[in-house]
Amino acid sequence: MTHRIILALVALLMLAAPAHAGTAFLSYETNDDGMFKQCVYDYLGEEFVITISSVKLCPLTIRVP
Repeated sequence: MTHRIILALVALLMLAAPAHAGTAFLSYETNDDGMFKQCVYDYLGEEFVITISSVKLCPLTIRVP
């Protein structure tokens, strides 16, 4: 009985978590335009970019697919 509960919990956790999601960390930011800036993140050597208002702070981390 205990094995079934543990297996069910593991299966639920695997379904709840995205398959390839990870955490990307802020590398740098650029502001070429006065209204918006780009926050550039690194995840395992790959760059991800988000654009936000220039008056906001870039989040230190983002979730990536």
